[in-house]
Amino acid sequence: MVVMDYTEARKQMIEGQLVPNYINNNNVLKVFFKVPKELFVMPDARQTAYVDYPLVVGDGREMFSPFTIAMLLQKMEISFAHKVLVIASGTGYTAALCAGLATNVYALEEDKTLRVRAYNSLLDMNCQNVTLLEGKPEEGAEIHSPFDRIFVDAAVEYLPEVLFTQLSDGGKLAAVVKGKSGVLEATLFTKSGNNLISEVIFETEGKILTNFTVDEEFRL
Repeated sequence: MVVMDYTEARKQMIEGQLVPNYINNNNVLKVFFKVPKELFVMPDARQTAYVDYPLVVGDGREMFSPFTIAMLLQKMEISFAHKVLVIASGTGYTAALCAGLATNVYALEEDKTLRVRAYNSLLDMNCQNVTLLEGKPEEGAEIHSPFDRIFVDAAVEYLPEVLFTQLSDGGKLAAVVKGKSGVLEATLFTKSGNNLISEVIFETEGKILTNFTVDEEFRL
């Protein structure tokens, strides 16, 4: 049986998937090398933990590709002093990455099984600055707001207004949103007073979380 060299796999992911695709923020690259992604995927998927496409993490949920996460984190410009919220945090991989960029990270997950897996994985890597929260992702975490940065860790058809109210002025929210053409678009929103500035960064793949779907009767 071949033993997987996960450290080498992380290095190859960075050199083959991230750096050639304009991920050049040293802090982002460092956390991708530091965080053992294999801890956050299904046990039978560890051999493919570092592939360049979304991975199933259980219960119909997916983890974004490394590039999608990395580019959004780079665009968010997270600093050590920021308070960060990861919504629909799944098994906690993106939250673990954020924990290497910011002092205070909250990870909101409704599914108990995924939340328990996140707790165990974060414990295994001795990650002490992530607070796991139970709750509906579409409601955010108002009691802990405002947040300087919010990362929505699943694809969505729409973003509820309440999530933007939980952003601080000047705060940024990153999400993969279904565009008018039906294509998923990695998008960065920046709050400026009562205004939101949106920037579509690139098209990507992902599985839409049912909490963020639009009822058929409200479709245009």
